[in-house]
Amino acid sequence: DPKTGEIKLVTMPTPRSRPYGIIVSPKGVPTLCLFGTNKLATVDPNTMEVKEYALPDAASRPRRIAVVGDEVWYSDFSRGFLGRYNIATGAHKEWASPSGPRSRISASTSPQKAARSRPNRATLPQVPSPFFARCMRQRSDGWHSTGNRDAS
Repeated sequence: DPKTGEIKLVTMPTPRSRPYGIIVSPKGVPTLCLFGTNKLATVDPNTMEVKEYALPDAASRPRRIAVVGDEVWYSDFSRGFLGRYNIATGAHKEWASPSGPRSRISASTSPQKAARSRPNRATLPQVPSPFFARCMRQRSDGWHSTGNRDAS
């Protein structure tokens, strides 16, 4: 609770799911990646009930997210994809990174660190959400990480 500072712990239904990238949506709903699985999740702020949403590919490992309305935009760290999942309808769409599966799409702490540690960062042909607009910048050869840590 941001007003009181109270913290409530919730056990995820899927063991070893590794909750990651927790944000509060504009509707006030905690939304997160389950990095140890191919799932996204939400937590009802009133009942603390967890609802999991499986992505179609079992190899997916969502890592960074942004929420726009009912759509959760995510980066798939294991496969190098950018995806959009609608939690209201279950509609799903993904775009492959031109850098391929080893692109490990995510945000970094600084552009210098990203350049040193991951010189083959993902390059995306277009940036479809405010989240990726904050963490990716276009250059003459495509889209590159800005290293904007606040994008997560």
